Amino acid sequence: MKIVVIDGNCIAHKCRFTNSVLFKGAETGVVHQLLETALNLGTVFKTRNVVFVFDSKHSLRKRKCPWYKQRRDKRKKELGQSEKKALLSVYRQIDESRRLLVDMGFSVFLQNGKEGDDLIASIVNNNVQARIVICSSDHDIYQVLNKNTEIVDPDSRKIGKSFTWRKFFHKYGIMPSQWSEYKTINGCKSDEV
Repeated sequence: MKIVVIDGNCIAHKCRFTNSVLFKGAETGVVHQLLETALNLGTVFKTRNVVFVFDSKHSLRKRKCPWYKQRRDKRKKELGQSEKKALLSVYRQIDESRRLLVDMGFSVFLQNGKEGDDLIASIVNNNVQARIVICSSDHDIYQVLNKNTEIVDPDSRKIGKSFTWRKFFHKYGIMPSQWSEYKTINGCKSDEV
């Protein structure tokens, strides 16, 4: 069995920097991009088992480590009015997308306090016999790479070009299971740790 797992927040935030798609005057670019990604990946990897994961609005990581992504939160507060409006639109569309995707029959995973990469790890760990294709640009996901799991970049020009555990090992010289230790020692710019 093949399962495609799409990091919904990753795709949604990509839309913030692209042209809007409007339907009856409302911005629908996030919904459009999520569905297009699901269609493309389902076609490329020949499966109808496409699931979406989304970040919770509240983060257990921030509760445990208040400095986690602190600069990112500060930058959000410093955004100009048009940038704040675009970001609010993305969040509104994420909420709407989750409901629409469920109505369309997709599996949508969201758990209070958890981020999408936490949910992706759970899916991988609970489906050890399945071939899993993860669509995300979050490097935290690297640690779940194994012989049955691969990652594709959400950039549509790169879909089909998978990052496997072998490519990871060739690039970093460590096993994916060692990725969290690597990041603990080296820090993580994107997570501000």
